[in-house]
Amino acid sequence: MNKEQKTILQLYAVFSAGILMNFIPSAVVQVFALCLLVVVLFAAYIYKAKAKLDSLMYNHTTYLIGTIWASSILLFIGMVIATFWVYEKGDHALIETIITGMNDGVMFTEKELAGIFSDYIHQNLTLLITATVSTLGPGLIYMVYRVSKGTARAMKGHRVAKPASWWS
Repeated sequence: MNKEQKTILQLYAVFSAGILMNFIPSAVVQVFALCLLVVVLFAAYIYKAKAKLDSLMYNHTTYLIGTIWASSILLFIGMVIATFWVYEKGDHALIETIITGMNDGVMFTEKELAGIFSDYIHQNLTLLITATVSTLGPGLIYMVYRVSKGTARAMKGHRVAKPASWWS
């Protein structure tokens, strides 16, 4: 395996790590993961700019950049749909209680708000899971497919056919 292949595989690995870290329920970890994803995107653009048009590096960075942008768009659309779905179908009585209380001058403690939030999640859990899986699932499946395909091709030293296409 040559240096170029190793660099390509490192880009795929760091991108994959950034995606997986977003499933850890910690804001600090998720912010770090976002930073990793941005670094991978910038690195891919830099490596692509320095690579020869017919090189393995150019091919895979083009593919990875397309994967990042297409999956970001799919996930954004999924988040918007999930938000509207939960807004329309969710039981927001607890949220309305907080808003009414705040409008009446009630100051909730952090512990009280955490408890109310937990109750809200519990009341709407089935909806939240259904909305999340069905709206974000396609974007995540797309991303996993593309990264798996790119990694497998890079490990063998092969190029990806039509790297600029978002749907191949």
